[in-house]
Amino acid sequence: MAKNLTGLPVELLIGVVSLLDRPSLEELRCTCRLFRELTTPKLFETLQLFPRDENCRRLKSLLQGNTVGHHVRNVYLNTYEKEWWVDRELLDESSAADDIKEQISSLDQFPHLNHVTLCFERHCYMAAYELLWREPPQNLWFREAVLKSFFSFLVSSPVRLQSLAIRNFQNTNISNLEIPATMVQVLQGLRALCLDFVSMTMGREVEYLREYPRVIPELPSIWLNPTTSSLEHLTLYSDECFGLYPTFDLSSTHFLRLKSLRLGNYTFCHDVQVDWIISHARTLRELYLDNCTILHEAVGWNKEDLETYYSTLLSEEWKLIKRKKRRNFYLYKYPRRWHDYFTMFRTGLPLLRHFRIGKSSWGRGFPSEKERDIIIRLSKDRYFHWDEAYATVNQRVPYEMKDLPFCQVEDNEALCVLFRKIGQSVGEQNWIR
Repeated sequence: MAKNLTGLPVELLIGVVSLLDRPSLEELRCTCRLFRELTTPKLFETLQLFPRDENCRRLKSLLQGNTVGHHVRNVYLNTYEKEWWVDRELLDESSAADDIKEQISSLDQFPHLNHVTLCFERHCYMAAYELLWREPPQNLWFREAVLKSFFSFLVSSPVRLQSLAIRNFQNTNISNLEIPATMVQVLQGLRALCLDFVSMTMGREVEYLREYPRVIPELPSIWLNPTTSSLEHLTLYSDECFGLYPTFDLSSTHFLRLKSLRLGNYTFCHDVQVDWIISHARTLRELYLDNCTILHEAVGWNKEDLETYYSTLLSEEWKLIKRKKRRNFYLYKYPRRWHDYFTMFRTGLPLLRHFRIGKSSWGRGFPSEKERDIIIRLSKDRYFHWDEAYATVNQRVPYEMKDLPFCQVEDNEALCVLFRKIGQSVGEQNWIR
């Protein structure tokens, strides 16, 4: 095959190489000097680094050759090799932290580095409840140490990233890590930012939500505001629902160049949230809503606590209700439905060219990197209710919640109209699932 290709113009060969998978590139690279030169930039465009002695030795050998470092554009900095539940052999945290710091310091050997993905283990240390895992290998101390080293290095090095992603970022207070000032220098100038959050809780049960850490409310001031003048692509995913609780108020944050927005597990509960999206009408071209829901009704018992969820929006929306043989509760109703949202997107986002709503494969890999894999559908759980009195979500329906959304036809028709308006080619015409 290689002999048949060598007679083609170099331009065509470059196009062929760009379409090959990694095993084919590796095989082709060994055939002759021409293909070695053509495949090397593609093979070494992305590096995967792991905290293992063998990987560290290979990285040193690669850097000593000083022949491929200038081809590296993307680096995946993995703080683990296998997920803890797959490999129960715990990794020595002190040794792993040293290896990771060494790999972080090697990033300045890649002069054309544009993107770094910092990957943590997705199982967090559960100090309070110890529900399922007593102590997974990456506790909060380990994660803090890696974050400090990572941002400190980026500030002092000549590396100027255009894109940054943090996978399995534990939902804890970043303001307590003594690195916000360092982060600002790194975040300024980013064109793309992706944050995948994991929590120390399981499910949407209220007793766990009460202990939800505060990194989500800190997002605008610490992570997002420094990027407002340069960011073009924003991705925010969480393994727990966020939007109402914990509060996530973006009303004071506006991106001047935002072209694509991806939200995963986000909860809509007030018009201000969709108004914020539409406020980027001059630039926004792509919108992805992965496993996002509309909270149509909520019941809680402490008005002061409820107003801390989204105080600027809901302070006047909670109504007192009484239940037989029970204490007083507060009821919140949100009248908007998905067909209202689709209409607002259609009329309020004139530059929108690609829209997806549905669910991606959250159980495999990182959904934030597979936005085009979101299966377009209108699931039954696209609406949900939350009753703090019963400590459940979408399970028992209280008698106050009689007007459950039943607007399949309206939602489906509005989605069809939206697709036709933006010129997006879709096969099906019925996405109700």
